[in-house]
Amino acid sequence: MNGKWLRKTALAGITVLAVCALVLPLAISAPKAVERPFKSISDGYFDFASLTSIDIGEGTHLGRFIMDADWEVIKDDPDNPISPASIQSSNLVMTAANGDELHFRSVEGRGVTAPDLQWTGMGTGVIEGGTGRFENASGSTAWSAVGYLDPGEMRIYYTLTITGTLTY
Repeated sequence: MNGKWLRKTALAGITVLAVCALVLPLAISAPKAVERPFKSISDGYFDFASLTSIDIGEGTHLGRFIMDADWEVIKDDPDNPISPASIQSSNLVMTAANGDELHFRSVEGRGVTAPDLQWTGMGTGVIEGGTGRFENASGSTAWSAVGYLDPGEMRIYYTLTITGTLTY
């Protein structure tokens, strides 16, 4: 009787282990990425000397954030500070209050300063990952900005709106 009980117990234990080995990876696998609408609005400035910008804003899935960016800009007339400019590329990092980062790249854009120093810009971009919950994020965006050029500081102060989709 002891032998039968031992075999039954061993078989039951092996069966439980086999089921756990098959089911456990499914239970702990990462959730499926979901496409979501994305929108942010921020206030910031672009510095001509460093070709960088800093923004503070609020966005869906981020809450309050700080955004740092570096830009590659080609002005139509390099000697004219209010010359229209093509935005060739940029790398933007939005950092949420909890430290998670969302990474963007502007793939094209254009900025124009009017004679009264009012500035407008628009373009498109892509989301290319991040950290934390945005580690493998992807998406596409459109951005638009309005502001003014401060010729004394050689900075553009603006309000930026980004809309698009975010998959994570």
